[in-house]
Amino acid sequence: MTTPRVSIGMPVRNGEALVSQAIRSHLEQTLEDFELVICDNASTDATEEVCREFVAADPRVSYHRQPENVGAARNYNDTLARASGRYFKWAAHDDVVEPTYLARCVERLEDRPDVVLACSRIARIDAEGKALGVEEYGLRVESPRPSVRFRDIVAKNHSCFQIFGVMRTDILRRTPGHGAHVGADRNLLAEMALYGPFAVVDEVLFKRRVHEGAYSGSHMSLQEQAKWHDPHGNHASGDDIRRAEYRAALARTALSDSERRACERVLRVDYPLSKLAYQLRRRAARVKRRLKAARAT
Repeated sequence: MTTPRVSIGMPVRNGEALVSQAIRSHLEQTLEDFELVICDNASTDATEEVCREFVAADPRVSYHRQPENVGAARNYNDTLARASGRYFKWAAHDDVVEPTYLARCVERLEDRPDVVLACSRIARIDAEGKALGVEEYGLRVESPRPSVRFRDIVAKNHSCFQIFGVMRTDILRRTPGHGAHVGADRNLLAEMALYGPFAVVDEVLFKRRVHEGAYSGSHMSLQEQAKWHDPHGNHASGDDIRRAEYRAALARTALSDSERRACERVLRVDYPLSKLAYQLRRRAARVKRRLKAARAT
């Protein structure tokens, strides 16, 4: 069997309702040279049966089941460990992509050897697929300066959905992978941004599904979010872990003295301010939900 150009890793747990749409949207890509690696985190619904139907129908699809709930982080990393392609893309079991997503992203990576991750613009859809709008964050991830890219990933308010872009597998494997703490996706993106610029395809080719069952769209407490990442972990402060991981990423990366100082300033100044803003947004959201519930009674 020849090595595929792209490996797509799809972690899933109890995704029977939407996983078929996610799988189908990837199998319909115009760039056909890929493998789809599904890692099922011990689903208790019909996810396995749904996935095995696709395995039987398409040799590019493989299915692997965890013996128990190992947490989202390990399940994500298992898809990467099984990947053999030059490029790698994580795919959420409830999101969908347009048929040209892979082709457009791979074009950017092959045109620009310095680019480490390529993604498109993002739209939001609801559980039924109805359009909810386009997300705009203004992240300067295409900047030639590592410190600028690092600052915007670390300190700006954004959804971190670049994590589902197409990455250079060898660069991604320089990182520790997906961490088992709240905010680990941001840590990973920040380290990738230190290694090189991202390329953003100016087309809306990725559709993020917003629904009650989605991690990103849920109202889970921080403790519940931590257990989602690692059900067996000690769930230490996510903020402490994130800070330590940012510093570890800087230590692993070759930077000029001026860029390193600029990145360290981000952690001293911009990161604490962004945390304060985040806490204020969470409080405002809680108040808004309580007021909505009070008006409904």
